Amino acid sequence: VTIDSKGSNDRATVLMPPAFEGTFNLRTSNAQPNVISDEVEDPSGEGRPRQITWNRFGNGANGQVTWGTPRSKPKSWVHIESSNSPVTLYLRDV
Repeated sequence: VTIDSKGSNDRATVLMPPAFEGTFNLRTSNAQPNVISDEVEDPSGEGRPRQITWNRFGNGANGQVTWGTPRSKPKSWVHIESSNSPVTLYLRDV
């Protein structure tokens, strides 16, 4: 999965299913980006824990979502960018 979304003067929101595993980069000019997640069970049924690590810096954030052991090369990536409006990445059940 690869998502590269850019907008201007309106909210930028992306909803990823629980099985998402990869990196993300969020940017906006006038707000702090948000990552919202729910506790979900391993979609593979293997009981692996989901790990979400991310850092906010100014009006941006980047991070990674993994199931179990982090991979050296993530499977997917998400880039969301907006001018003048909030940016939100949802990591939850659809």
